[in-house]
Amino acid sequence: MGTSASNRVLGYLSRRPSAVLSILAGGAVLTSCVFSPGGLPNLPVCWFKNTTGLPCPGCGLTRAFCAISHGDFGAAWSFNPFGFLFYAGAVALAVWPVLVWKFPRLENVRPAARRVVWFVFGLIAAMWVFGVWRICAGSNV
Repeated sequence: MGTSASNRVLGYLSRRPSAVLSILAGGAVLTSCVFSPGGLPNLPVCWFKNTTGLPCPGCGLTRAFCAISHGDFGAAWSFNPFGFLFYAGAVALAVWPVLVWKFPRLENVRPAARRVVWFVFGLIAAMWVFGVWRICAGSNV
């Protein structure tokens, strides 16, 4: 078993399609550490806001990520309160392969898939309720 650590990591990543999600999540967290909320490029990426002029439920998540990474939790909350949940999820996704690689017994730990699915659907529904409330309240984040 004379494989190097990098070969073991690459082998793990190639056998796990979810590893792509982990890499993307890690990239999102690292990018949010580089940019401050005010230093983000002003790119019109939200088709909903570009079309309607109204904020979508996810508007402000990128700035919330950046604010959390820079320790500005009040600003993160004002950008989008769901940013905290998504940030925690992104960190968990990014760190999980490293934990499984370091502690192989964790690979047998499987979250209750049904609960995770219901949580994700509940989170999406809560974001839509928040988005409708934000539109009705007249906020234009």
